[in-house]
Amino acid sequence: MTSTYIKTKRERCCMSEDEPNSEGLMERQTTGEDRVRMTARQLSEPQTANWIASEAGWSHEPTKRVLDR
Repeated sequence: MTSTYIKTKRERCCMSEDEPNSEGLMERQTTGEDRVRMTARQLSEPQTANWIASEAGWSHEPTKRVLDR
C-alpha cells in the first residue's frame, strides 16, 4: 500500500520554483469529502470545521457533516 502526502495550502504557497507544481492535484483527483478526510487526518492539533473546509476547498456545512460522521 502506498501513502500519498497532500500538501496543505500553506505548504503549497511556500514551495520553491524547482519543486513540481502540485497546485490543484488534490482538487482534480478527489471529491470534497475525500479532501476533508485527508486534511483532517494530517492534523497534529485540533482545528475548526471552518479551517478544515478552507484547507480542503469545500464549504462549511458538508465539511461539518463529514467530520461529524
